[in-house]
Amino acid sequence: MLEQVFDLLRGGSTVSFYFSKHLHVEIDNETARQEMFGEITRHGELVLGYPQPGDIELEMTIASGPSELTECLMLHPEGALVVWGQWPSRDNDGETAISVDLVDPDGILRSHPH
Repeated sequence: MLEQVFDLLRGGSTVSFYFSKHLHVEIDNETARQEMFGEITRHGELVLGYPQPGDIELEMTIASGPSELTECLMLHPEGALVVWGQWPSRDNDGETAISVDLVDPDGILRSHPH
């Protein structure tokens, strides 16, 4: 599947791969939802997404505040796998996260605009 991931990446992008500790990956249930509301109350926003079986892309939604989180959760019934947490910062410790800057199509490595 890693080759499929690399085929989707565009030159000039900064890409981070997170392997642990950065985001919660768990079944969406009442306990997880209570934790999400606690997190969003403390920090003001969080990201969440629902992986689809066999799909290598995960679309994440940014929820800013409890009302937006409520709207997101209403679209997804409990029981599905959910990935959620604070937007992970760019990290590159070689164990829990790896970040790479990809060269542009012309072969030049440019600074990422973010």
